[in-house]
Amino acid sequence: MTLFPHKFLPRSLSGRVFAMFGLCMLVFLLFGLGMFYRYQFSQRLADTDQAANTIADITAQAIAHESLEGDATRVEQVMHLALAGSPLKSAAFRGPHGMTVLAAPPAKGPGAPAWLVHAIDRRMPDVVRKVEAGGQSIGVLGLAIDAAAIAAQLWDVAVQTAALVAAFALACYLLMRSTLRRWLANLQRLQHFENEVSAGEVTAEAPLLDDAPVEIQDAIHAINRTTASLRNQYGERIAHLMHTLLEHKRAMDQVASMCEVDKLGRIVDANEQFVRCCGIAREALAGMELATIGRPANASGLPWVPSPLVWTGEVTVSGAQGETQWFRTVVPILGADKAVEKYICIDIDITARKDFEQAILDNARRQTLIAALGQKALHASMLDELFAQAAATAAQGLNTRFAVLLEADTERNVAIARAVAGWPSQMNGTVYDCQAAVRTQGQPGLLPWSAPLRASSVVGCGLDVAIFRGTRLFGAIGVYDIGERTFTPVETDFLKSIATLVATALERHEAKSRLTFLDQYDQLTSLPNRRRLTRFLDDSIARAKSRADSCAVLLIDLDRFKDVNDTLGHTAGDELLVQAARRLLDCVRAGDVVGRLGGDEFAVVLPAAAQRRESRAVAAAIVESLGRPYRVQGQQVYATASVGIATWPGDGEAAEALIRNADNAMYSAKKAGRNTHSFYMPVMNEDATRRLRTEAELREALRREEFVLHYQPKVSLATGKLAGFEALLRWQHPVRGLVPPLEFIGILEDTGIIIPVGEWIIGQVCRQLLLWEREGAAPVPVAINLSARQFQQADLAQVIERIVGASGANPQLLEFELTESLLMADPESAAATLAAIKRLGMHLSIDDFGTGYSSLAYLKRFPLDTLKIDRAFVRDLPEDGDDAAITQAVISLAHHLSLKVVAEGVETLEQARTLHGYACDQIQGYYASRPLPAAECTALLARGQLIDRALLAAPPMRLVASDEAGHGAADGSAAAA
Repeated sequence: MTLFPHKFLPRSLSGRVFAMFGLCMLVFLLFGLGMFYRYQFSQRLADTDQAANTIADITAQAIAHESLEGDATRVEQVMHLALAGSPLKSAAFRGPHGMTVLAAPPAKGPGAPAWLVHAIDRRMPDVVRKVEAGGQSIGVLGLAIDAAAIAAQLWDVAVQTAALVAAFALACYLLMRSTLRRWLANLQRLQHFENEVSAGEVTAEAPLLDDAPVEIQDAIHAINRTTASLRNQYGERIAHLMHTLLEHKRAMDQVASMCEVDKLGRIVDANEQFVRCCGIAREALAGMELATIGRPANASGLPWVPSPLVWTGEVTVSGAQGETQWFRTVVPILGADKAVEKYICIDIDITARKDFEQAILDNARRQTLIAALGQKALHASMLDELFAQAAATAAQGLNTRFAVLLEADTERNVAIARAVAGWPSQMNGTVYDCQAAVRTQGQPGLLPWSAPLRASSVVGCGLDVAIFRGTRLFGAIGVYDIGERTFTPVETDFLKSIATLVATALERHEAKSRLTFLDQYDQLTSLPNRRRLTRFLDDSIARAKSRADSCAVLLIDLDRFKDVNDTLGHTAGDELLVQAARRLLDCVRAGDVVGRLGGDEFAVVLPAAAQRRESRAVAAAIVESLGRPYRVQGQQVYATASVGIATWPGDGEAAEALIRNADNAMYSAKKAGRNTHSFYMPVMNEDATRRLRTEAELREALRREEFVLHYQPKVSLATGKLAGFEALLRWQHPVRGLVPPLEFIGILEDTGIIIPVGEWIIGQVCRQLLLWEREGAAPVPVAINLSARQFQQADLAQVIERIVGASGANPQLLEFELTESLLMADPESAAATLAAIKRLGMHLSIDDFGTGYSSLAYLKRFPLDTLKIDRAFVRDLPEDGDDAAITQAVISLAHHLSLKVVAEGVETLEQARTLHGYACDQIQGYYASRPLPAAECTALLARGQLIDRALLAAPPMRLVASDEAGHGAADGSAAAA
């Protein structure tokens, strides 16, 4: 932003300097004069005020002296004397008795502006004095200031001062103007320097006066230096330009073919490039018509004829280098009369560019063909159609006479024509012998495809590319021609693209077939899956309806398959399923269909089962076959089967209903002890519904705190005192009351709910132990049963440690019971888990001993503390001699292994006495006590003694003789006891 608008500034530098100087001087003078006048104004007013007060005091004294004698004339004379030569314009005295005296000198003419008079009059009030004589007031004296006289004096001073300042400023301005004009004359001389430079005087320099200011001298010196530098640069650039022009001429001679043509169109002269390209000697060129050298590249184009216009076009020249394509420009050279004097012909070789353009067009055409083939590959459902289009695309894209797509049979070393182009369609399916097959291009199985084709037809050249379906060789696609031809890398890539598309389509077709198989069949066993089996069952039902026949479906579930899967791993489980599938296929009849529904569930559809005995026979064969031991990962595994049977039409109208009812029958077989078969009955639906309802309620029971623990005492046979408890889970249902364990424990195991419930049991036992301790009861150990699902947890020991540690309970008071079969499912893993729990300071017990398949060698390795004899061996004591022998042997074995022995299911005194005689350590059963709520156990802890030792000391009853009389005696003795 400038101080002054551009339009108000003078155009010349000197004018602008003078204007700035004048403006500054004017501002300075106005400011100085203003300050001077202000000072004069204030000073004059102060002096006038002081003089008026002095005159008033003197006049008042004189009047006081004169008025004593009452002489008014004398008073008037005194006032006239006071007014003479003073800044006062009038005086008035008012004495006693109404005497008034006025005095006023003659008025003066106006000498100052009215505004100045008015300003002084406002600031100078009249002077009033009381006149006193002898201490008494004799009158009042009033004096009026003459503002006009004061203003006239000030105005005269201002006019005179302004005149002197204006004269001084004018003198300064004239001096400055003269000096600046002389100094700025150096800049005005630069125009003369410009004219000299424009006139071509390259050595000209800007003139300079000696008395020029330093800044102007520096500026003109800089201009002269710059001019000299530019002069040198322009000279160098002109030289470089001339050199460049010469180089361009040489380059044009190398790149462009040039010749000079007279006005009649005959060649006069030509450069070396023109002579070399057209292949005609320079001497022979002279006089030839330019139109004869080169024909229009376009068949519809017209040759050049002499004309005053510039002509451009493409021509094809046949010369020593073969046919080349030129872009020709013929420029007429006009004389002063605007007539053509001669022509300059410039030819630029565009053969490479034309080849490149053609290559782009060919590539675009090939890409279009590839895109169309790609669309076909995506949507074609028939491979033969795709093969035919691939062969046609190869021949069309590479402009060959023939093309073929071959499928290889590497085992027989033959190639089969799947699609041809150019050859008769009868060649499709032709088998070519490739016994002379060799491996080429580092690709395994790649055959010399063109060899048999060349032998059977007039093929002069060919190109083939292998087609791989994944890593397997499928065949090849090839193109062939009659003459000799060299295929470029771009053409090879085009053929490879076709091969890739065909390979992709083959993989897609194979994947589609695979998906179709997976949609209908089980991937592991290759048996029909649920979808296909259900469709087959629907068809069987429809046929049975039409024939008034019946059909059946068998649902098979492998018993304890999950134990095998969890202990030996999923790979072993899959191997077991495959073996079971093979056995099922061996059990069914011709026409029956075996399918896998999922997991370890299989199904068999019997489309013709008119009588129940047919279904029963197949089911029995299945149970017998699947019950035989399996060989899995080098070891023998057992997995029996439970089979449920449902028949049409009695057990359901639709396939899904039959399968559902067969499933209910299968669960009934499991309840019956597994390894058997069961026919569907309507009551089973109620059981299944009840099971589902129970499962749903169990999932909420833990959250609603419906589970409770009862504790069954263990009694020491040596003392008869309480030796510990076993914690038993109970379900306090809000409607059904206390639900028996057999109704829900199995469901907890099957659904996995047992894991959180098991953790709750451990925590609850710890809390109960602490509660008994706070109540002052003597601590006794409590046993907790671990389920199979819990024991399969990899972090079981860490979970137990976390729960017990958080509760603060004594780990020495906890004992964990595990079943014999659970430990022997995976002995190595079980030993590691038991060792981890043992390190926590807790005790371990093996439950139901004798009912499983223990290995004594593994039993020795387990860090056990207690062995519990199953109730099955205690139930018939002391009458059953076999049970007695087994019981004695187990107790003896346990003691030799330093294990305590607990007998379960003791219900009578005779059983207790017998076990006491066998040196059993503890008993557990209804004879000692039923399982009790925690609150009732407190009394048992306080009492301590549960059984009278005297009763245990009596000798147990023993069996006598094995004959009929002996048995009778024994029976009688037992009755008497």
